[in-house]
Amino acid sequence: MTRLKILDWYVHQGHQREFAKINHDICLVGANKKIPSWNEKHRPLNENITLSDEASLRDENFDVVIVRSPVQRERVSYFVKKGAVPIAVVQTTTPFDIPSYCRHVVWNSLDVMTNYSKKFPDKRHYYIVHGYDPEEFCNLNLEKNKRILTVANAFRSRSHVMGFPLWDRVSSKLQIADVVGHGNLDLYKVDRQAEDFEQLIRIYNSYSVYFNPTHSSAMPRSRAEAAMCGMPIVSTNNYEISKYFAHKKNAILSNDDKEIVLEIKRLLGSSMMRNDFGNSAREIAIKHFHIKDFISSWESVLGDAV
Repeated sequence: MTRLKILDWYVHQGHQREFAKINHDICLVGANKKIPSWNEKHRPLNENITLSDEASLRDENFDVVIVRSPVQRERVSYFVKKGAVPIAVVQTTTPFDIPSYCRHVVWNSLDVMTNYSKKFPDKRHYYIVHGYDPEEFCNLNLEKNKRILTVANAFRSRSHVMGFPLWDRVSSKLQIADVVGHGNLDLYKVDRQAEDFEQLIRIYNSYSVYFNPTHSSAMPRSRAEAAMCGMPIVSTNNYEISKYFAHKKNAILSNDDKEIVLEIKRLLGSSMMRNDFGNSAREIAIKHFHIKDFISSWESVLGDAV
């Protein structure tokens, strides 16, 4: 495919670093129309990403423009009128009002796509789950600390999505659960977060169990990152997680407090169980969430659209 010029809007550094691994040039604009702030310690900036303010692009022509929220409708339509093909990306449990001029929609949750795509019968729908590089999110075989990890930013303030009440109940019963991420001063008085990407990988590799309590997050990135690093996964059983993991066979999938606590205790009490679940989690992540498949799927969508 001819190298494309793509306009995108900054929403999530982790996702957009993986998205930019496609072989095209991406211009990234902040939601406030200004140059977005990219933390190169947390995620290296891809060479094919140009950070820009919106005003500087008014005379530019793009092959593709990504539609990520209804707020951007007028901003996107300006570039569509100049010839850019719009592609909507839905990464939430309910879709935004996708503009009529947008004919292609990418969903990161199969269940959400199944439930809502019929609302947009005139559009072409694609399911692309997040992608990760197993050489970056790797198993370092470090000694574990017999504690439980959850990676979440602004955890309590996003309770309706992130499932903080469930985490709080489980944590209070076990007393060995930690949260890593920014925006959690209400929990610890200081933010417990990785200083850089390498430390994040070491954190995933240092904990004994990963607990994902999300309630309304369609396909949590941190859960898949932890799985790719070989962590045993304990997760709420929402959306299509059971399409990839099987309860009590290679993960714990439950929405019941008592069962979650009991199964975490079983995992912590058995190194063999932790190794089996951790190895299985990495195998599943490589099979279903590999960056190569993510890139291939996006190239197919771009080929259809342009």
